[in-house]
Amino acid sequence: MKELGENLRLERVKYNISQKKLGEMMDLTQQAIAKWEKGLAEPDSKNLILLSNLYNVTIDYLMGKTQEIIQKESVENSTDPIELIFSKNGISREMWDNLSESKKLLVFSIIKELKNDN
Repeated sequence: MKELGENLRLERVKYNISQKKLGEMMDLTQQAIAKWEKGLAEPDSKNLILLSNLYNVTIDYLMGKTQEIIQKESVENSTDPIELIFSKNGISREMWDNLSESKKLLVFSIIKELKNDN
């Protein structure tokens, strides 16, 4: 089975996101992302959930517990409030994927602000 670091790198590359951009999106450094991908460190549970949502794969896949890329449950069955908000407002995964990196960063910065207010 593939290891966590390799899966994180494969998914990041698949979405054409640099380590630096991913770090900015997650409020981390490029070095932290590089350490995860090299297997020198592991993301905490909060960051694993965020990566799972970003890449639309299960945590089991990221962790290497399954070799198959299994798409997460449909949004209707999701308990993730972000997915529910997006779907209720007509934002599909395809629309998200087509957003520019700057717009994705803007969305993540708004989410971070909301989390910091609570």
